[in-house]
Amino acid sequence: MGKVKNKDDVIQYTFRLNLTNEDHLEVHQTLQNLNKGVHKSQNSFIIDSILRNIRNYAREELLSDAAWEQSHNEGFIKQKDLENMEQRVTEKVMKEVVTLLCSSLAGRSVLPAILQKTEKVETLEEREVSVEDDETLSSLSNVWS
Repeated sequence: MGKVKNKDDVIQYTFRLNLTNEDHLEVHQTLQNLNKGVHKSQNSFIIDSILRNIRNYAREELLSDAAWEQSHNEGFIKQKDLENMEQRVTEKVMKEVVTLLCSSLAGRSVLPAILQKTEKVETLEEREVSVEDDETLSSLSNVWS
């Protein structure tokens, strides 16, 4: 556990106990007679007790609706955004599957758009190579003639 670097790193909470309430009296007596061999301070005992209680409850039961909503939506991608992306991807995949299925039923071979783009790139690369071949051939023919 690190030392406090800045006074803004510490928050102080206070609570009051009504000694006529039996539960409050029990808390008071426990804090006054705390075994320092087991718990190094009242503060650490209170923190441990609260953390144990937090872990026994589900987040939805413990937090207010607004706090639970905020903690649920924290992160790089919100749950709603993820669901929207999933829906868009599903729609695109379904369109592609329907296109492929229809083309195969019709007896035609239709390639997906990605493969068609790859073919166009390969064709352009072949044209570039053929232009280089033509320059090489013409220079060699000039030398031989």
